[in-house]
Amino acid sequence: MLAVLMGLSAASANTVQSRQPAYLNQFPSMEQIKSDVRGVDAMETAAKQAGIFWQLHQLIYNLAYAQRRTDRQFSPDEQRMSTDYRNAYYVTLQTFEGKVGGADRPRWFELHTKYELDTWLLDEVFKKYFTPDLRRSVYAALKGQMPTTNAPRGSTLTPSAAERQRYRRWKWLTNTSSAFSRPLKS
Repeated sequence: MLAVLMGLSAASANTVQSRQPAYLNQFPSMEQIKSDVRGVDAMETAAKQAGIFWQLHQLIYNLAYAQRRTDRQFSPDEQRMSTDYRNAYYVTLQTFEGKVGGADRPRWFELHTKYELDTWLLDEVFKKYFTPDLRRSVYAALKGQMPTTNAPRGSTLTPSAAERQRYRRWKWLTNTSSAFSRPLKS
C-alpha cells in the first residue's frame, strides 16, 4: 500500500514544485489554509487553522513512520514542511494564547484543543487538497478508517449559515445575560 501511496502521488503531482516524497506536492501551503479556513469568529478561525497546521505536521511524521522511517530519515522537504507547519501552528496560537480572559479563556482552550484532534476537519482538508487516490492511500497507510459521512457541525473548513446564525444568537444571549447579572446603579 505504501508503494501505491508513493506512486499515485507522483503520477498526480502536476505542480511546478517537485517535493520528495512526491505526495507532499498535494499538501496545502500555509497561505492556502489561512485563506480557505474560517470559523464563526476570529477565535474559532485561529483555532481551526492552528488545528490543521498541527495535524498536517503530525501527518508528515505518521506517514514517514508508516514507511518505517524516523524523523532522522526525513527528506529535506519533509523536514522543511514539518517545521513550517509546526511554526505556523505556534504563530497562529499566539494571536489568542495568554491574551484571552474571562468567559473567553475556557472557550479558547476548548476550541484549539478540539481542532488539534478533529479527524473530521483533517479529512475536510484531505478532500479539498488531496486527490481521492491519495486520500484513500493515506487512510490505508495509517490503517485508519475513511469517513463515509459528512463532517459534523463545526468540523468543516468554513461555517455554514446555520452555524453562523447559532453563533450570533449565542453571542447575543451571553451579552444580554451578563447585562442582567450586573448590579443596578443606585
